[in-house]
Amino acid sequence: METVRALREEAARPSKLSVWIDLFSVNHHLAVNQEYDYWSETIPQAVRSIGRTVVVLSPGIKPNALSRGWCLYEMSVTLEVEAPLELRLPPSEVAAFTEMIHGGNFKLKAWRRNLISITDTLSRESRDRARIMEILQDKLGIPEWDARLSTVLGKWLEVELGRALAGMTGEQQLVSGMLSEHAMLLTDLGELAQAEPMLLKLTNMAQADHGLSHPATLGFMDRYANVLKGVGKRNEAAEMFVRVLEGREAQGVPTLKLRLSMLALAELHHDQGQFRKAEELYRKLLNAEDDEDENQEVLKGTAALLAEVLQAQNQFEEPVSLLRETLEVRAVELGDDHLDTLTSQHGLAVTLLNAGATLEGEEWLRSTLAVRLERLGVGHVDTLLTLKELTTLLAKNFVTDEADYSGAFEDLDALYRKMLTGQREQLGSSHPETLDTLVKLGLHNQRQRKLHEAEKFLREVLRERRALHGPSRRVSRDQDQQQHLEVLETTHMLASLLHLSGKLVEAKKLFQETVQGRQVVFGSDHPLTLEATDGLLMVLIDMDETSLAVKVGEQLVTVRQDALGLSHPETLESMNKLTIMLLNNHQVTLAESLGRATLEKRLEALGDKHQDSLTSMANLASVLVAKGHQDMSEAKKLNERAYEGRRATLGDDHLDTGDSAYNLAQFLEQSYEFLISAKMYETAAATYSTAYGTTHDETLDAQAQAWRVRRMKTQGMGSAIKKVLATIKLNKSSSASQSN
Repeated sequence: METVRALREEAARPSKLSVWIDLFSVNHHLAVNQEYDYWSETIPQAVRSIGRTVVVLSPGIKPNALSRGWCLYEMSVTLEVEAPLELRLPPSEVAAFTEMIHGGNFKLKAWRRNLISITDTLSRESRDRARIMEILQDKLGIPEWDARLSTVLGKWLEVELGRALAGMTGEQQLVSGMLSEHAMLLTDLGELAQAEPMLLKLTNMAQADHGLSHPATLGFMDRYANVLKGVGKRNEAAEMFVRVLEGREAQGVPTLKLRLSMLALAELHHDQGQFRKAEELYRKLLNAEDDEDENQEVLKGTAALLAEVLQAQNQFEEPVSLLRETLEVRAVELGDDHLDTLTSQHGLAVTLLNAGATLEGEEWLRSTLAVRLERLGVGHVDTLLTLKELTTLLAKNFVTDEADYSGAFEDLDALYRKMLTGQREQLGSSHPETLDTLVKLGLHNQRQRKLHEAEKFLREVLRERRALHGPSRRVSRDQDQQQHLEVLETTHMLASLLHLSGKLVEAKKLFQETVQGRQVVFGSDHPLTLEATDGLLMVLIDMDETSLAVKVGEQLVTVRQDALGLSHPETLESMNKLTIMLLNNHQVTLAESLGRATLEKRLEALGDKHQDSLTSMANLASVLVAKGHQDMSEAKKLNERAYEGRRATLGDDHLDTGDSAYNLAQFLEQSYEFLISAKMYETAAATYSTAYGTTHDETLDAQAQAWRVRRMKTQGMGSAIKKVLATIKLNKSSSASQSN
């Protein structure tokens, strides 16, 4: 009848109302024999179809509904399907509830005993226990359901308490103690901004009435300090915690409250980066001789916190020892597969990695992951945390693109995919951490030249980020720049991958989008804008769009000269690229001028043995040959200097040395020095054979050129060829003069 009375107001509404009472809708005695799908799918579908769940709290002081497993299960299902869940007092209880508050008889501690504990409730109901526990554990885990249902109850209570308090004056609220109860409830619910002024008022009142050292005053000060910490007022919170700690220490009793105050202040110092202060308090807590069970419970995690602050001070030996000891104790007391034991294992693993014990740290991470996958599943936050640490560790092994890590690659790839599955389950496909893992998978596959797989992952990231933040080409300063920068970053990564894959048209389009977007956000001279412009330039070169490439190259040189100066390495690199583009575009005079300026600055800044200087020598030599100077002595000297410099710094087997040998051989051939030319071709062939193999096109070409030049020399064809080449050279020189 209380249920009917509680719903009477609903029945008075003009709209049609249908009510399903669970007692008559589901036969609890038969349901226990139903299959798993009935509990996990059929009942949730029914609750979703009904559309709303109303829980009648009767009697008001200790509602029956909160002590029955079936009711808690149906409330959990309502939250699962995201249907409204309402708590309601029957009319007969409303007046009594209000009277209890006005009389100062409401105590939050008593109500806390009514807070939901599914495990405790089901322990009294053996018939349905196993099935309900199984379903709820599989969905989110029992602790999470307890927390969600307790939050629902707390929010309802806050509304009812606020309604009742509205009929009381401020003085009445203070005298009755209801202001204190209200502040405590708001704190429990995380409504700290609302609780803060209440607790300040209560603290000041207690100090005025009882003095600073009174237990009641210290209690309010402690709550107020915790709230200040929660709202980010850390300095004020630290001052308040110190006063509380001094007051409780002066009482001379090692109470639980004293331990909690000390721990709260230590954690605050820890969060503020005041590691020495935090260390002192953590050690004081650990060294305290106290056998009280409740105090020992508080101190369980203190060793791990001390280990953290020591590591923050670059101390690793003691943290490893502390965490080993904690792990050993928990393994004995709780078992190897207990969740707290696994937390200790994970902490020890991370500490070992920080201490440089990589192999042992990896072993602990893998063993922790195996148990967490089995016990918690891939989507649990703790499992994902271990996966993140392990993948980060393994990714550090891939330091070069040339290294062969085939087995390690497959291992890391599989771990990334596990983490992706868990993040999609726990966080959703568009969550930043999920997208970050997709990026890592894409780059990991790109590193191993699995370009098709890499493209698939990066396209998904770009699609999700564009759906969330809009296309990169529409970015403006008025929009959320950080979000759109993520779109631009993804666009740049995909453009680079497509360039590598030979998909030049789309790569060009994406690079252009990236350049335009970054110009809007950062300006034309920002390093990220210039990075994207460099990528666009290389695509244009590969597409043989020489005129546009020259234009972009000139822009890069101008911007970098203005922003960085003429002698900056990035400016000189842009000048070097532009020199080659001008040469390819037959603008030889401009290419010579720019090539000389680049070489001069590089020699001045880097010396004549640096690879950048040697590259500029070779490029300028190519320009001089193309220009057709009658006296080729300068070009010859530059080629020789580039070759000898690379031999000295890189060795004969380096590809750049081989390329210099090949270029010098071509020049010597044009200078009719066939014997020396043939030797240089053979030198280049030997280098290519070492790098590429004996059957590679580059190797075979260099060998063929050496054979051809030697044949010309031995057959006495040098004189005749010399006349032909002289004629060709004269024609090229005339043509070059006309074009310039």
